[in-house]
Amino acid sequence: MKVFYASLITFAILVGLICANTLYMNKTTDVLQEKLLAFLEAPPSKKDLASLEEYWEKRRAVAEMSLPSEIIWSFNERLAEVRSAVLRRDTEDLDVAVRLALDAVSRMEHIERLSLAILL
Repeated sequence: MKVFYASLITFAILVGLICANTLYMNKTTDVLQEKLLAFLEAPPSKKDLASLEEYWEKRRAVAEMSLPSEIIWSFNERLAEVRSAVLRRDTEDLDVAVRLALDAVSRMEHIERLSLAILL
């Protein structure tokens, strides 16, 4: 009977961690989307770009544990394109790069929702 209770507690902890990770990743993708959408509304400054990159770097380690590496690489590539367009002040390339980065964030969000749906 002790083994059953230990297994039950372990399962509850596992489910709790998966739910917490999903909430964390949803918050992360929401903030990334907000920051990227702001780039479409007004030309971003280098400070805005630094804020976006700093936010992502702080959350990247958890994302790497949670998401496939292809998704992380894709977003990192898109973020580099956004950075390049901001530094060159190229509004056309910035628009395309931001939209591609938003698509990569959307894929992150979708995969994270699938992991929770599979659990439940």
